[in-house]
Amino acid sequence: MIWLLFALISCGGETARTPYIKRNCTQSPHIIVAGTRIISFVFLLVLMPAFYKGMKISEGNFLKFILLILITATLTLAATLIKIDFIQKEELSKISPLFSLTPIFILPWSFLLLGEKITLFAFFGILFSVCGACVILANKKSISAIFNSKFSLMILIMSGIYGFTTVLDKIIIGVSSAYTYTLVWTGVSALLSLYTIPKYSFKVYRKEIVSRTNIIQAGLWTVSFFFQQLAVQYSMHIPMNTAYIKSISYLSIPINIFLGGSIFKEKELSRKILGAVIIITGNLIILFAA
Repeated sequence: MIWLLFALISCGGETARTPYIKRNCTQSPHIIVAGTRIISFVFLLVLMPAFYKGMKISEGNFLKFILLILITATLTLAATLIKIDFIQKEELSKISPLFSLTPIFILPWSFLLLGEKITLFAFFGILFSVCGACVILANKKSISAIFNSKFSLMILIMSGIYGFTTVLDKIIIGVSSAYTYTLVWTGVSALLSLYTIPKYSFKVYRKEIVSRTNIIQAGLWTVSFFFQQLAVQYSMHIPMNTAYIKSISYLSIPINIFLGGSIFKEKELSRKILGAVIIITGNLIILFAA
């Protein structure tokens, strides 16, 4: 059950990072994402002596490894830009529960790509999570706002991308290792994020990328992402393991709702708490399906 400990550590990193970005990171999402990838890659290089012996790519799988990393890195870059933009502009108590919709997309992708069956418990977990999201997204005047909102559409696109790439994480780690994947993926992502360079002068770019706030949030991301991949590696024998790990990582929702109300003075907390409770219940049902 060491994977459970790793998943909880990952949850801790993400729990701290989201409100930290909202309160302290005023840079554009492009700069934040670029800084995250570049700084995290340096952090991971520092860790190499501790994990060097375990680095591997299974024989005959190098092209598969690189291709899947290019796919996940590109898609995740797009989803993360959406996520950071939401964190900065939307209420923490609103977006935090909605980020936890990812597991409901992991389940069908696990079935399609890995042939892992969706259990009855997991199906009911999906229903609970969807209902919880509807409670949070519903407008006071009209429930149809759930389906007519651009915000709702972007949340679904972001969650769908994360669900797809999380399943690919398992496939890639299956032919390598958690550290190998995290290091190479972060390096490729850092290169992809350099598209932001033409948007800023070098002086501004350097100052923003290595700012204290960016270094801190990048460190929190490194902890969250690396331990998530370690959790995947040590639970490879469990069908739908990525859904369970993601479900655990979103148990931070109550903390973020509390912070949203106490620090950022956000309103309508009762409805958001109700929706969050329903989503958490769904995630716990998915988790207990393990």
